[in-house]
Amino acid sequence: MNKLAILLVVMSLSFCGFAQKQLDVFSGLDQVKSVVVNQKMFDLMAKVKMDESDKEAARYLAMIKNLTHLTLYTTEDKPTATHMRTVVDEYVAEQKLTEVTRFAESGKKISLYTKQGVDAQLLSEILLFVESSSAEETVLFSLRGSIDVNEVAFLSERLKLPGKEAIQKTVKAIK
Repeated sequence: MNKLAILLVVMSLSFCGFAQKQLDVFSGLDQVKSVVVNQKMFDLMAKVKMDESDKEAARYLAMIKNLTHLTLYTTEDKPTATHMRTVVDEYVAEQKLTEVTRFAESGKKISLYTKQGVDAQLLSEILLFVESSSAEETVLFSLRGSIDVNEVAFLSERLKLPGKEAIQKTVKAIK
């Protein structure tokens, strides 16, 4: 019985690691710009001393403390963008993310997926995929942690993310 329990734990841990590795396939490719921030960096960012009277800075630090992983990949290479679409579809299905919204605007298809957190106000993951039909950037963005849905637009503005306009528009649409 103990061997079965240990096997189940090992299998579940390897599945969690595999999920992130699905997106990491784009790391290090010449045709892909990437930013990956892990838990340790968020911990360091949360320890930065700021003016306590600055309410916006305090709000930002409070959000940072609850984040665990940020992944951002952008490309203008069409074959890579097509591969991103395939990986996103597989990742969304395997991680059981919910499509919150999808819309087209200015030659771009924008899809936002989320994974519910412990309650309706908190998300454990946000995945944004902005697909361009022209030679513009295709963007794959994933943010994990304990994310307050009311703070997503503010966070995207503070982090100066590519696709932040799409994130902000989407958040306004779902409120």
